[in-house]
Amino acid sequence: MESETKSSWLLYLFAGLAALIMIPQMFYFLLPPLGRVRPEACRISSRSNLKQMALAIKQYAIDYEDYSPIESGADGFKMLIDQDFLTDYSIYVFPMDKKHSRSNGHSFTEANTSYAYVGAGFKEGDFPEPGKIPRAFEKPWVDKGYMNILYLDGHVENFEKVKFKTCIDVVEFCRQKHNPDDPAWQFLLKNARLVDEANPLELRPPARRRR
Repeated sequence: MESETKSSWLLYLFAGLAALIMIPQMFYFLLPPLGRVRPEACRISSRSNLKQMALAIKQYAIDYEDYSPIESGADGFKMLIDQDFLTDYSIYVFPMDKKHSRSNGHSFTEANTSYAYVGAGFKEGDFPEPGKIPRAFEKPWVDKGYMNILYLDGHVENFEKVKFKTCIDVVEFCRQKHNPDDPAWQFLLKNARLVDEANPLELRPPARRRR
């Protein structure tokens, strides 16, 4: 009887030691996939934010003779807020963006949004291929290794492993892929430049050296 008790005790001891050895190894294999869940969820959430912006801009255009908000950057988003088309401030902040904060309701500036609105003032139907013209996107200095871009037709496209420094870089990237000589790109580049310049100093991308 004593021998059986001792054997049982040793069995439990070895089982406990085996568990102590295996549990850390299980976490080792499980943590990498779990670590990818949050970035992927944020990417999906950001895509949803842009789609909600697209819907709000579409509704705005219906009320304003097919024109989208005429101000670039945060001022354009503020027009959506002021006219009650998209008043949820959290939509304007990228989920993993630690540098921006929600507006307090009294003001809305570039410091309150993680997104760049560059498709200001365009009219629905201005372009034969609106699915290739950028309307808004995540500010590139919110570095995450990818870029979600909202186009004029309302669809959102994701680009992996892209590292843009400025909003102008993003527009130039789109311009090179589609009819780069179209005069409309100059308006988009101008809007992108305004967004770059309007951000607070601590959030602005580094200035380019002049040659």
